Amino acid sequence: MVTTVTDTYRTTPNTTFTIDISQYTGACDFTSLKNDGVKQIYLRAYGSSHSGNGDTLFEQFIPYAKPLFPLGAYYYGMPQSSALSDAKVQADQFIAKMKGGFSGGLGDLMPFLDVEDNSALVASGQQSTLSLSVTDLLTWIDNFRNYFEDTTGVRLGLYTSGYFVHDQRNNFNEGFTTQGNILRDMPVWMAGYTKYGYTSPPQVGGFKNLLAWQYSEDGVFAGAPNNKVDLSLAYAPMTSQKALYVEEVVNNTSTATNVVQGANGVTVTTTTVTTTSHIEKVKIYQ
Repeated sequence: MVTTVTDTYRTTPNTTFTIDISQYTGACDFTSLKNDGVKQIYLRAYGSSHSGNGDTLFEQFIPYAKPLFPLGAYYYGMPQSSALSDAKVQADQFIAKMKGGFSGGLGDLMPFLDVEDNSALVASGQQSTLSLSVTDLLTWIDNFRNYFEDTTGVRLGLYTSGYFVHDQRNNFNEGFTTQGNILRDMPVWMAGYTKYGYTSPPQVGGFKNLLAWQYSEDGVFAGAPNNKVDLSLAYAPMTSQKALYVEEVVNNTSTATNVVQGANGVTVTTTTVTTTSHIEKVKIYQ
């Protein structure tokens, strides 16, 4: 019989104890998980294989877990190029899976795109998240994010790890290129396990919105007796947010200086300030 193993992190003040589960977790007793302090749960929609209908327990978990927990979903990305078409196919698959499981919705919690080292999982001849250039990888994630948000009207977060970002992927270009990390404004769920010495979330990539820290992959619960479970702390609400466009007036000001030497030797300087306005659509989240 499996007995729940507790740790000191899960009761950290001002955080929300979170787990994520998949078909590899196996059958769960969600009442038992709730009694052991779990506050919210993420379900895997698709793993590295994007054939078939994705995670086989996704739809089966929902009716048992939903009465007890806020639920969200994540999708394991397998980018092949920076092209929008590649990101679009995978984003559409994620959207369809969520709508199928969540009765036409996208869950209670912010959806997440999972991007990490997938080099051991790709087929021969395929690109991996390590073989793509960092710039192409970031562009693919950005294309996925923008297409997903424009299609659903819901904000997307990014799950990744400190080691992947900093050590394997050039800190997502932050501090190394003019643009740096073009994803720095995305809500990020960052992995960095205590068994490797982390006592707080990895501060990498210049991310401005650290939403959650996955601190262990070795959680043991009586309510999930078949396999170990990932453990996370949310530092801010992971509740789903709207992504929408608003129109803003943008003013552009230009200054022109003209110097004229008069016939009497007097220099005349004139300055003309011109202001023009135009309307831009700006994405906001709420």
